[in-house]
Amino acid sequence: SLNASAASRTVTITAASKAFNLAGLRCAVGHIGHAGVAQRIAELPGHLLGAVGSPGAEATLAAWAQGDAWLDETRAVLRANRDHLAIRVAAELPRVGFRAPESTYLAWLDFREAGLGDDPAAWILDRARVALSHGIEFGSAGAGFARLNFATTRPLLDEIVDRIVAAIAEV
Repeated sequence: SLNASAASRTVTITAASKAFNLAGLRCAVGHIGHAGVAQRIAELPGHLLGAVGSPGAEATLAAWAQGDAWLDETRAVLRANRDHLAIRVAAELPRVGFRAPESTYLAWLDFREAGLGDDPAAWILDRARVALSHGIEFGSAGAGFARLNFATTRPLLDEIVDRIVAAIAEV
């Protein structure tokens, strides 16, 4: 589906790591459609390319061959958690901005109107004892933002939101 110019310089790399929760098992797949690109990659020192671990290869094969039902169920849970988080943020954290993500289990929360400073994740960790990713770690435009991973159980997600709500209510 690529035109000849794009295909002559394209390498496609994919892995089961994120979708199937296999991060750290060291297995990715690369497709090189152009012989010239393949030759240049073949000439690279092997240590620059890494190595595949046997457990990662086996897990990847199993995930891609037999993991559809699990993945469908996991996606349904993630969608439900995302929607639940959106409802709770809108109802209980009106000064926190949230736009539901479409392709991830990470919520980008805008705390700028909540008055928690440039690093709301640090503020929340200190007062709510909840660890979020610091928005400023993603660049200066992330000041006032934090990232929340909602790929968890519903009771834990509710506890996270409850703690944040309680901490902000004290401001």
